[in-house]
Amino acid sequence: DDALVQRANVSGVAAPVVAWRLRNGPPLRVPVGVCVGRVADHIAADPVDDYVEAVCAVRDVASFVTLDIACPDGEDGATFESDPRRLERLLDCVRSELPDGYPVLVKLAPDLAWETLRELVNASLGKGIRGFVVANAVRSREDLTTPPGQVLAIGPGWLSGRPVRRRANLVMRTLRRHVGSSVTLVGSGGIFDVFDAIERIEAGADLVTVCTALAYRGPGLLTTLSRDVARMRAPGRQGRVERPNPLGRGGDGGISARGADAAR
Repeated sequence: DDALVQRANVSGVAAPVVAWRLRNGPPLRVPVGVCVGRVADHIAADPVDDYVEAVCAVRDVASFVTLDIACPDGEDGATFESDPRRLERLLDCVRSELPDGYPVLVKLAPDLAWETLRELVNASLGKGIRGFVVANAVRSREDLTTPPGQVLAIGPGWLSGRPVRRRANLVMRTLRRHVGSSVTLVGSGGIFDVFDAIERIEAGADLVTVCTALAYRGPGLLTTLSRDVARMRAPGRQGRVERPNPLGRGGDGGISARGADAAR
């Protein structure tokens, strides 16, 4: 299935380690973002404190931070996705610890009902957020070819990778129509090759990220994607590029040159 089950995020405990590595590692010539969340074994008296602690640890070494609001915000397993007022308080507390204009993105799960997603996005926009990562991993185990018994043995957690791709594309298209062109949208979830990347860009993404694919394809995937997207953006390119189909019955949807030209 080209998927992973995740059970950990960067919490306040791990964030200083991440910051130390970034500060003492080789110089980087590209913007660096840090995604901040919580883990079940690090529950502060006030769940907002975990996020604030982690953000404060990495703010000086990160170009921007992303808040993964799907992480549990209490012992009951609830998340900041469950109530826009919780999210507003989180954003107020985090932004109070950052310089004016410091970029903060909110990472959204793709399996939320649109009404819930819209409330969260509107609450974020009201607090000055101008960027979203779409989308997170999912709780469901749908669209898998792995035998159910093996899936059950793997245990609980968030599912990421190829099974998320179709849903993430749908959420991206819907969200882009809602927020217009002035908000930055980062496409995530099931991006393994140039066809996935351009598909997400055509759906409305300004940028794309790869996560699970790195485990399956290795770090060289980043160079390959950058090169192939640039080739598909080449001036004068016309027509559609078909995704290869191993069954030989045609592509499952071509990528237009217009969509490739939209990549940035």
